[in-house]
Amino acid sequence: MLALLTLLICIICIYLFKTQHQLKIQHQSVVDSLQKKSDTLLRTNSILREEAKRTKDSEAALQDLNSILQVEMLEIKKMNERLPPFSGRDLLTDLPNRLLFIDRLNQALTRVPFQNRHLGVYYLNVDHFKGVNDVLGYKIGDLLLRAIGERLGLTLRVGDTVARIDGDTFALLCIDVATRRDLTTIAQSVLDALSKPFFIENHEINSTVSIGISISPEDGEGAETLLLNAEAALSRARKRGRNNWQYYSKDVHQSMLFRAEMENSLRSALKRNELKLYYQPKLDLALNRVVGFEALVRWQHPRLGLVHPKEFISIAEEIGLIVPIGEWVLTTACMQCKEWQKGFPHLSMAVNFAARQFQRENLTGLVGQVLNRSNLDPRCLEVELTESLAQYSDEAVEVLTELSEMGVVIGVDDFGIGFSSLSYLKQFPISFIKIDQSFVSGIPTDANDMAITTAIIHLGHSLHLKVIAEGVEEADQMAFLSRLHCDQIQGYLIGKPSPSETVMHSLRTKNGGLLSGLHT
Repeated sequence: MLALLTLLICIICIYLFKTQHQLKIQHQSVVDSLQKKSDTLLRTNSILREEAKRTKDSEAALQDLNSILQVEMLEIKKMNERLPPFSGRDLLTDLPNRLLFIDRLNQALTRVPFQNRHLGVYYLNVDHFKGVNDVLGYKIGDLLLRAIGERLGLTLRVGDTVARIDGDTFALLCIDVATRRDLTTIAQSVLDALSKPFFIENHEINSTVSIGISISPEDGEGAETLLLNAEAALSRARKRGRNNWQYYSKDVHQSMLFRAEMENSLRSALKRNELKLYYQPKLDLALNRVVGFEALVRWQHPRLGLVHPKEFISIAEEIGLIVPIGEWVLTTACMQCKEWQKGFPHLSMAVNFAARQFQRENLTGLVGQVLNRSNLDPRCLEVELTESLAQYSDEAVEVLTELSEMGVVIGVDDFGIGFSSLSYLKQFPISFIKIDQSFVSGIPTDANDMAITTAIIHLGHSLHLKVIAEGVEEADQMAFLSRLHCDQIQGYLIGKPSPSETVMHSLRTKNGGLLSGLHT
């Protein structure tokens, strides 16, 4: 019995041992399985982390690419805005642009040989348009261009074309024209229509145009040739005083080449010291003494000799050289005046300012620097501005007021030949007006010139302004002006414009010495 019990216990122990061993094996298997899964999870997590990093880098790269793409799209948009409108229309005026104009011109030229008629190409440029932009601003300038385009459209015949070529330049295509006289009639009707004032945002603007005309088939059979020839004719119209029309001819082409030569030479004239100042005296009628000079620029051209300012000042204004030339004139004139004041302390110096110079940054500061360097009393400097500048006066008032407060004397040159309102006489700090020589030249034979001169002198004195008469060449003219108590005169009777080396000697010896008695 005991043996049986012992056997049973042994069997149970063996079973328990085997069971425990199997449990250990299963536990180790579970542990190994869990370890494998843990390793797998760790590897998966590492892979996911790497993938997330790569995804983040990809997103950053995509953002960079997107920024670059946006910049490129903006550049493309800007380039498209600078390109001519695909529709052939000018964006500002909605008129045909150059491309559409040439297309219509080419179509019209194909019909000319079969119609036995003429075709006219007109090239128009708005006179002194830069002055509008400089003084009234580009917004008013744009509105003026629109108004001009609209008025041109109302002036031409049905079937004709008005186009804006660029900037302040327009072109007209007039087809099926019988005679040259008909082309002239059209040109004159355009001048008449555009000579009427434009009213734009409380501004009354008097604008004119210069016109160049070419005719097919006489002046060319191609569109580009006709346009170039009309532009050459336009150059002559501008040279002849603007606000007129001129036909193309072979000598017009030569004139255009000459203009190009002048422009190229002028760009380096200041650097080569080719510009010279000539001085014309001004006589005080009450004192019968010279009291000042006007500085007038001349160009000593290496091939053409002495060039009058009428030949190059307009070119200087168009190509932007008038500002450095004006600064040189101001500096040189002030230095010369101070030098002369060593013997004649009461002498003054007058210089002309163009509209463009008033757009120079800190013009008042420049004048102050020149006066300090030359040690010239501001009261001895006279600034003359054209009446056309006074027409666009809004932005110039502040500068002129600052100059006046410094002591600089302000005056209006060529008074009476502009189209501006007389209201600027009370808006500007003006101290004197100069009667244009076109009125003085008719004295004492032309009753109208005498009446106008008399009226201007009375007007100036009633406003407490000094009055100076230009272009006095005869003793009778001087006597007439003296009787009207004109304050000062200027002209060949007193002295022609001369270099500084000769002008003083001439005045010392002329008429008993017009400079005597000043050095007090």
